[in-house]
Amino acid sequence: MSAPQDNVDDDYSSSSDSDWEVPADSAAGQQEPNAYETARSQTGTGYDILAKEDDILLGKQCVVVLTLPDGSTKEHKEFRMGHTVEHIKYMLEEKYGIKYSKSTLFLGGTKRMIDPLSLSDIPLSDSQPNPVTVKED
Repeated sequence: MSAPQDNVDDDYSSSSDSDWEVPADSAAGQQEPNAYETARSQTGTGYDILAKEDDILLGKQCVVVLTLPDGSTKEHKEFRMGHTVEHIKYMLEEKYGIKYSKSTLFLGGTKRMIDPLSLSDIPLSDSQPNPVTVKED
């Protein structure tokens, strides 16, 4: 059994198309940005903020000249002082196929670079190229 339609309030039972039209002065592109949009454009997205923090924490760029097991040398400028030895070894596996678990790095050919240390812990130079020898076990 359904309720009679006579008791329905007129405000809910009818509407005209004009009730749902967007006023001409508020069309897209003509509105001024609200406070949230203004703040976001000035500070960037959350990702931008994290990227800036990472950039600060990673520190200065350093050039690493790798001598690979086959005797070839490769210069890499993408490393930062805050990167770890593990980061370099991961890159070696990705770019040159040298297994992470089978590689050992030596600064200047003699000073072993231990995985968890950062490049600033070793210490590498941020002002001149750093020769690193890669040995495969």
